[in-house]
Amino acid sequence: MKCTLMPGIKSISGAMNIANGRQMVFKTFKRKAADGTTKTETRVYMMDRKKRTKPLSKEEQNARLRFKQATDYFKALDEWQRAEYHHQWRADKYCYNGKKYAMLRGYIIARFYNGDLIVNCEL
Repeated sequence: MKCTLMPGIKSISGAMNIANGRQMVFKTFKRKAADGTTKTETRVYMMDRKKRTKPLSKEEQNARLRFKQATDYFKALDEWQRAEYHHQWRADKYCYNGKKYAMLRGYIIARFYNGDLIVNCEL
């Protein structure tokens, strides 16, 4: 549906979340009028959340399970292990297997996926 913008606002584009997972999407675009001039028009669309139609595949279930295991591993780390991972992360210049990680959590999860874990060796 067409909408009229407040004075001082020339155009607006983007989405805004509203209740129940719905979105209000604003689009401003130019249209040629019948007299040959170009007019700016803004429209608003109400978008419903897309629902998944197919069940999860075995690969998706396995990927979710693996990610849950990696997250649980990260949450269960003690201070010594976190400090050791942090030390190695800094020594590797925040990279692992050629990818740079902005957060320690991502670095640890990548190492978990590769099976490159720190073994807790207490003397």
